[in-house]
Amino acid sequence: LQQDDSLGALGLERTSALYALALLVSAPVILLHTRALAVVSRRSLVAISGALFCLSCALLAAVSGEVSLVLVWALQQLVGPGLLFPAVELALLHWWSARRERVSAAVQSGGALLGMLVLPTALSAATAACADGCWRSAYLY
Repeated sequence: LQQDDSLGALGLERTSALYALALLVSAPVILLHTRALAVVSRRSLVAISGALFCLSCALLAAVSGEVSLVLVWALQQLVGPGLLFPAVELALLHWWSARRERVSAAVQSGGALLGMLVLPTALSAATAACADGCWRSAYLY
């Protein structure tokens, strides 16, 4: 069994250049995620991209040249963060629009509880700890 060291001789600058090239190759394709979502459901797209990412990880172990390394890195960028981030962003956007009123009410209720109960209680406890009158709050008197 002979070990292939053709990629082991890559320097840091060459590796960075190859990775940047992989990003440039995958960037235009990533912009087509909305068309992919129009054809396939979000759940199917995430499942397909997850399977392709697993396949690309297996292919990465078998890479022997610079061109194949760039192509596998481009595939990983495409099906990894390239499709998963927009899919998650769309899921959060749909979640927010469906629950906007409840989330807004929870935030307003939390702010009211904080401002009307928690903060005055904390200030009252702070003034009680200072019994000799070293600190006096105009808010409490």
